[in-house]
Amino acid sequence: MKMCICCNKKKQVSEFGANKRMSDGLNQYCKICAQAKNKNYRQKYLYGLDSEKIEEILEAQGYRCAICGTHRDVLNRDLHIDHCHDSDKVRGLLCVNCNVGLGHFKDSVDLLTFAIAYLQNPPYEDKDE
Repeated sequence: MKMCICCNKKKQVSEFGANKRMSDGLNQYCKICAQAKNKNYRQKYLYGLDSEKIEEILEAQGYRCAICGTHRDVLNRDLHIDHCHDSDKVRGLLCVNCNVGLGHFKDSVDLLTFAIAYLQNPPYEDKDE
């Protein structure tokens, strides 16, 4: 058993990540606390958002993905911070599918417009179905 210095709970050793610099070879934080700590760090230092600002954005979006409108309560993962890769400005919070989708289209309005046109009028459509 080991005590997490964040949540102050005794947990199984398997609930701690490895850390060669520690005398026991384990992190001081349990995996759950370490994940939350890393998420908060990324939100604050990469995007300049604290938990209050995240809550403000969530409330403004109705706790839903800004693109597809899926409510965060039905998602397997929390909403992701979407940002412009050129300016690093935050645009909103998205579900993983919408966030990855934008990434695959390289945040390009032109590519997304072409994709919409393709879906509306595919060049080949199997007529046998």
